[in-house]
Amino acid sequence: MTAVPSAPRGAARPVVPAPALAVRDLAVRTRDRALVDGVSLTVGAGERVGLIGESGSGKSMTALAVMGLLPDGVTATGGVDVAAERDLLARGDRRLAPLRGQLMSMVFQEPMTALDPLVRVGAQVAEVMTLHGARGRADAAERAVGLLREVGLPDPDRAARAYPHQLSGGQRQRVMIAMALANDPALLVADEPTTALDVTVQEQVLDLMADLVARRGTGLLFITHDLAVVARVCERVVVMRDGRVVESGPVAEVFADPQHPYTRGLLAASDLTATDAQGRLFTVATADGYRPGAAAAPTAPTAVPPAASPEPPDGDGARSTAPVVRVRDLARRYVRSRAGWRRRPADVVDALRGVSFDVAPGERFGLVGESGSGKTTALRLLAGLDTPTSGTVEVAGVRLAEDGPDGRRLAGPRELARVRSDLQMVFQDPMGSLDPRLRVGDVVAEPLLNPANRAALPEAATPDGRRGLVAEMLAAVGLPADAAGRYPHQFSGGQRQRISIARALVCRPRVLVADEPVSALDVSVRAQVLNLLADLADERELTLVLVSHDLGVVRHLCDRVAVMRAGEIVEQGTTEQVWADPQHEYTRRLQAATPVLDVARR
Repeated sequence: MTAVPSAPRGAARPVVPAPALAVRDLAVRTRDRALVDGVSLTVGAGERVGLIGESGSGKSMTALAVMGLLPDGVTATGGVDVAAERDLLARGDRRLAPLRGQLMSMVFQEPMTALDPLVRVGAQVAEVMTLHGARGRADAAERAVGLLREVGLPDPDRAARAYPHQLSGGQRQRVMIAMALANDPALLVADEPTTALDVTVQEQVLDLMADLVARRGTGLLFITHDLAVVARVCERVVVMRDGRVVESGPVAEVFADPQHPYTRGLLAASDLTATDAQGRLFTVATADGYRPGAAAAPTAPTAVPPAASPEPPDGDGARSTAPVVRVRDLARRYVRSRAGWRRRPADVVDALRGVSFDVAPGERFGLVGESGSGKTTALRLLAGLDTPTSGTVEVAGVRLAEDGPDGRRLAGPRELARVRSDLQMVFQDPMGSLDPRLRVGDVVAEPLLNPANRAALPEAATPDGRRGLVAEMLAAVGLPADAAGRYPHQFSGGQRQRISIARALVCRPRVLVADEPVSALDVSVRAQVLNLLADLADERELTLVLVSHDLGVVRHLCDRVAVMRAGEIVEQGTTEQVWADPQHEYTRRLQAATPVLDVARR
């Protein structure tokens, strides 16, 4: 063995920098429940560490304990050191407050709730510096513009004068990053910072964060449920379940050869290209047969043939093969007048411009694009929740709007009621679409009060009949029978989305429209909901129209896809065709930005 020469007597020893974060045996409790138990982890200076797990695993509670931001009634014990500051848990809020924003900063999931809507963006960034005495007022205002430029805002001077609502979601998140890094903190905690962003904006924000922390030597603790994002951004990963760390190590090692069954389950549920023998996505509970890197390309779902669809017979007794959804040259223009004493021209927004597509009976059709592409506007027009400026919309044989020789014709109340019986919607945020004052049984039964639905379903005419339909539907979406007597807030996010699906399908519609139904869900819950939608579409011969910004989700679930940009369809075709050989540059950009776990791992 070769001896390692010792340093000469009296020579200065190399200084080893303290880690950006050291957590030792952290426990977080309420009066009667342990939320986090025995968590230990470190983040080195300039290191990027991912903290992953499902909702309720303790990720966010760990971050809030580090920042000293635990809610009332929740206490933490153990050890937390940030850079040279020791035992932060032993300090009161008065001693911790000066360290937030200076020594350690946090980027939250939803910037609109973290930014003051009444204060201009530049002033909010400058306040972080003046509050900690880092700079004077004028110097801080100038530095704020520089920070907005550094995080990639296209016109930082204009952005500094804007209010938060005047910026896009991605721009607001960039402002939050600028505020978090204003005082060069030793530690940056990012709690699901890209969950609600489009894939292209997410890609930009992730690249920005990785670049900034590398250049500044800031330690990054990145909290997320998206393993593909961790594989892209982080060097090490810590896996949490039920408040405990179950596995940790370098990302490449943990993702290539996971040792804990829960880690294997998370990897399986994250991989939208991996399915079991029945073509269903893996979940945490069904991941026994999953092996990282062994996934095959998914088999495109088979559309229900026209002969099996619920189309009514035509005159000679044969079933119709006409599209159940037909859209031609659809346009929607919004004109927003500007208030005030100055006479300025009104803002004109062309949300849709000449959109045309058909959806066959029993088909699964996807609309893909970024925010502002017109996807949700198209859904609102299909559901009769808005009227087009021009063009034709036909749903289940009812023309909601059409251009004819005698001018524009819009559907009347009876026709709208019929369409709302044949077409139901599932929204992105179930908590915003479910009445919190009603029990789940009443929420699900509400569509049965529509006279058109009661006419189509004789059992819906009586309270006992409605209760029977509700119980049948709750069982179909995998909820217990006693769920009918509880309120929406008593369920998890995935369960609330199941309630929304039950509410949409209780009146047995022919068309189900889903607007970003899985974008805010954990990966395992996302897999469960996608499997549920596929099963219900097959069992009930549903026509499915799915809107998403995630091309990977649409690729798994849909037969055909239309790619939208700035109110127009730039490309459409079979899902596998568009994925394998995209013809438009925008489609190629969406595909490149879509996080794919296998690609990220390689």
